[in-house]
Amino acid sequence: MMYTHFMNQKCSLVAIVGPPNAGKSSLLNNWLNKKISIVSSKPHTTRNNVFGSVTKEDTQVVFVDTPGFAKKHGVWGKHLQKSMYESLKDVDTILLVIDSLSPFKLGTEILFDVAKKTDANLLVTVHKTDRPKKSKLYEIGRWLKESKSYEDPIFLTSTNTKTGTEKLLDKIVSLAKEGPWLFDKDQDTNLTKEWIGAEYVREKVFQSIHQEVPFNIAVQPTEWDFNSEKWVLRVRLLVRTLSHKKIIIGKKGFKLQQIGSAARAELMSLWGPGQLFVEVVKDNQFEETIKELYYSS
Repeated sequence: MMYTHFMNQKCSLVAIVGPPNAGKSSLLNNWLNKKISIVSSKPHTTRNNVFGSVTKEDTQVVFVDTPGFAKKHGVWGKHLQKSMYESLKDVDTILLVIDSLSPFKLGTEILFDVAKKTDANLLVTVHKTDRPKKSKLYEIGRWLKESKSYEDPIFLTSTNTKTGTEKLLDKIVSLAKEGPWLFDKDQDTNLTKEWIGAEYVREKVFQSIHQEVPFNIAVQPTEWDFNSEKWVLRVRLLVRTLSHKKIIIGKKGFKLQQIGSAARAELMSLWGPGQLFVEVVKDNQFEETIKELYYSS
């Protein structure tokens, strides 16, 4: 992150928390007006804390998109939960995202209780409000008020219809206090281009493979060139077993071609013309590689 200082500058660090699949990444991407945090219908798509920055006039809000909270299961679960809790340290505001379609998950209640014990501001949004019946929304509001003694306004949002997202962002901006920005004005994320590209590939695996395979892969950018007229990116998909490798490659390489084509199309809409190369490799040191890629920070 780059630190600059101007007169009358305001800044706020905001952790976006919630159970898996609540829509945290969708909200962040909506506010940035581009996708830096990948999205899928599967839980635990986000593996690490992703930073995104929104600057409005003299105020900068730095969002931390966290992995969804869930019970610890194996190495992944422990890392995801640790990343989520780490994100709550020293933040100014905690934004709790409640999935309107399944609002009463254990993770929602635990996160609410944890957030209330911090010194941070707590904002609550009920997300995906374009889908449930109004009676469901009233039920959520009643639960927050009666069971959790939450008396502050509840923000209703939907990134599908763009409902309520700007109102919520304005509220977040209004809570910022005087202090130096964490990013330069033109920088909107801590992720490098090559890692954004690699994450797009991982997203397409989640969207294309409907088994346990997506949870047993890692992505690693190996070569990149963004200085030429056409960008070039090579990404390695690391898998735990040969059977996972076969599933991702597919019959006659069709599935891998499908994944690569879908990722390349989105990256071209982001960066313009370019080339994406994806290879699948069985990693005999998979656990160690995972720790190095995702846990070291």
